[in-house]
Amino acid sequence: IRDRTISGQLLTCLDRSFCLPLNLEGKRLQDLDADEKNVYLFYNTGEIECYDYPSGQWKYRQAAYEVDERSLYGRTSLIVRCKNGFYQLRNGSKGALFHFDTRSRIWKKLFGQDYTLNTFILGSAGLGYISCINGYWKLNFTDGSQEYIPLLKIRGQETLTTEISTIFEDRQGGLWIGTFNRGLLYTHAAMYRMH
Repeated sequence: IRDRTISGQLLTCLDRSFCLPLNLEGKRLQDLDADEKNVYLFYNTGEIECYDYPSGQWKYRQAAYEVDERSLYGRTSLIVRCKNGFYQLRNGSKGALFHFDTRSRIWKKLFGQDYTLNTFILGSAGLGYISCINGYWKLNFTDGSQEYIPLLKIRGQETLTTEISTIFEDRQGGLWIGTFNRGLLYTHAAMYRMH
């Protein structure tokens, strides 16, 4: 499903091959994704809804967290597709990374902090990166380890403390780190210091 638009309470493909009425009472649609067989809708309530593509028939709904936790994670959503489902970075009064397995239809909370988490990327070699107000987190999904990098070592300077707005991994395994007020930085595991 490509080139989709939402107008009022209707999700439509621009080529009109798919049209889905949305029931948004008491919730807000934050993200959506689709594959050859399914359309996935992500709401501020922490729920994912799955619909058949192209019939639009409802398949299932599953919440990532309980109703009493909605204020903790209901403000923003960022989804990243992975081999067996989705990672979802959620923020409210707290920030957390969740995983939804589309085969088992089970949510799992993988990581959480008492502050806002900016962006998430799924890197190579089983690693994930979460940018935040001071530095970034490196998550190893293979062994479950987590490493917090609050200070960045800069060539020609000792350390840099700044908000990491975004992060990107290139094809050579280098990290491009977009800061709030210090520009764009680059690092690679083969290097000792950041440029």
